[in-house]
Amino acid sequence: MVLSPTPPPLGYKVHKPAPRQKKPSGGIKIKGNEIETPFFRLKVDDQSGIIEVDDRDGNRILSGNELVIEDEVGDLYYHRSRFYPELIKSESGEGIKYGNFKPKGFRIEKEGSRARIIFENEYYCLTWPYRLKERFPPIIYNYKTLDITKEVIIYADLPRLEFITRIDNKYPNIRLRVKFDTGIERKVYFRETQFGVIPEPTEFFIPGEGAKPSGIPNFLSWFDVSDGTRGVTFMNKGLPAAEKVGTATYITLLRGVYGLSADGVAGPLVPTPDALELRPYTFEYA
Repeated sequence: MVLSPTPPPLGYKVHKPAPRQKKPSGGIKIKGNEIETPFFRLKVDDQSGIIEVDDRDGNRILSGNELVIEDEVGDLYYHRSRFYPELIKSESGEGIKYGNFKPKGFRIEKEGSRARIIFENEYYCLTWPYRLKERFPPIIYNYKTLDITKEVIIYADLPRLEFITRIDNKYPNIRLRVKFDTGIERKVYFRETQFGVIPEPTEFFIPGEGAKPSGIPNFLSWFDVSDGTRGVTFMNKGLPAAEKVGTATYITLLRGVYGLSADGVAGPLVPTPDALELRPYTFEYA
């Protein structure tokens, strides 16, 4: 019982102090390219910036933060690609053989109760040699179109990862997305809307073509992928375009398009040079 210093006129006031919550013990441990917290273990590839996150028992939670460059010949209304599903390039190496990412820097900084992974990367449209890259890594890089800085923030007392990705884009007509793989394949996910949380399908069926990814409609600040036992919630600032394909989740960072309408059906054929997104950007998600 605690007596109030200013009791009411005819008695006293009783306060029930809340018990202090236990803080997770262990803090942050850094060993090489691995970071361990009381909640999970994180490993980062110093050549691509791709992360792998496991729980304390070694079970995979998610992997990714992988940049994916795709062809974009659509418009402000729809995405279109000339050679879907092939990519221009991904940080894991998929895509057209001519271009390549070139890692520029990697470091891990510890700041009190948190740690920051900082990975710097560049993308070049033409490298040489471009054949047999497993045996002969590129030695010539030409036509740089992307400067990339990826930052991951890990906290000692929170089961959360924060991402800050900075892009200086000089590559027109691309869709740039970031990919995460949760290992969870579900037909339904949940998203936040102005009217509460609602379930949405992850795919739709077209006669003669089968199931197609439906994309994730606009959401306020988060959507959740779970299987009843575990789940991952994605949050962001101003990045509402996302797509669930199998166990992977794609979040769109930017789409560079040259016109309001590409076919004259959805709208007038008005040029939109500023919509090519040829400028620096900072994206935040968690």
